Amino acid sequence: QKRETMKLSNAIEKGNSKYWTTAHVRKNVRKNPTTDQDWFVMLIGPDEKQYMLVDEAEKPIVHSDINQLVELLSLVGLSSFNVFI
Repeated sequence: QKRETMKLSNAIEKGNSKYWTTAHVRKNVRKNPTTDQDWFVMLIGPDEKQYMLVDEAEKPIVHSDINQLVELLSLVGLSSFNVFI
């Protein structure tokens, strides 16, 4: 399935409307496939579309410290997520 991007501001807006809290939404933190030192967020909506979080300049949001992503996911309105190593 084709992955799309979603700006962080849009993900936060959707979070404020409880979009990410429905039963069919999956929230994942994954290792970056190009380097095993970085992590990224993949959100899968109730429509099964896959979204990689990007910043306002459309650059993928990746961090070497997974704790940075925990704070980010909290801003999006998520309290739980899956981690794939």
